Amino acid sequence: GLIHRFHGTDPARAALEGMRGLKIFSGMVTDPLLPVLDSGALTEVVTGLAAGSRALYDRCGSDSRIRFEPSNVTHDIRVLAEIPRLAAVNSAIEIDLFGQANAEFQDGRQISGVGGLTDLLRGARLSKGGLPILALPASARRGEISRIVPRLPPTAVSVPRADVGLVITEHGVADLRGPTLDGRAEALIGVADPAHRDGLADSWAASRSSRETGSATMTLLTRSDLPLDLVGRGKVRDIYAIGEYRLLLIATDRVSAFDVVMAEPVPMKGAVLTQLSAWWFR
Repeated sequence: GLIHRFHGTDPARAALEGMRGLKIFSGMVTDPLLPVLDSGALTEVVTGLAAGSRALYDRCGSDSRIRFEPSNVTHDIRVLAEIPRLAAVNSAIEIDLFGQANAEFQDGRQISGVGGLTDLLRGARLSKGGLPILALPASARRGEISRIVPRLPPTAVSVPRADVGLVITEHGVADLRGPTLDGRAEALIGVADPAHRDGLADSWAASRSSRETGSATMTLLTRSDLPLDLVGRGKVRDIYAIGEYRLLLIATDRVSAFDVVMAEPVPMKGAVLTQLSAWWFR
């Protein structure tokens, strides 16, 4: 097995000790690496940065198992995808019931950057037997604040919901790979702090009711109606004739059958449709 990002806690180190044949492929290593090196569990460590004590630096210079590489290796999705059984363990500040994660903002103030977070999750998803993991405590400030929230504001989304696979808290594992939107929300509520679960469930029910109520309005707003010859009406665009050899394409935002039944959005769907429209105009 191979683990990405290792600068964890005592329980994590204790769980690794006694194992054999492990590799670490990480953007950074810190002092917790030292006892695991001594345990004999590791055969290789590939990293881009060491941050810690003099003992760590000395070990990095003398232990042949440790190799340093630039970020275009340690964070390259293509490199990560070729590593079998890559377990990418990352963290976030909070995650919402849609599966979107915030790793940058706290109380509206940016405290971090996204770094290689999405690269690592996507690389692990593409890895044969890989595990894209987000691990975080279920609450903050001694249980006062839930780190699983109803919905993140758009400006605070560091990781899209399609990139999040497994969410782990001290209360269990929420597997978001495959369930419906309701199933994903239910799984995330199940690993939230018990004191906040009822509130999260109520927020999700209210959000779902709002989405269902607004569906009729959405259908009306996404249908164009121009005083021109309508050639065809598709799922995402309406086509009008504006001359013998010219067509006008009106791109709409109708929800297709794929969007309704799929657990995750179609990757790059909007970009592909935009390129198709540009080709037709040319």
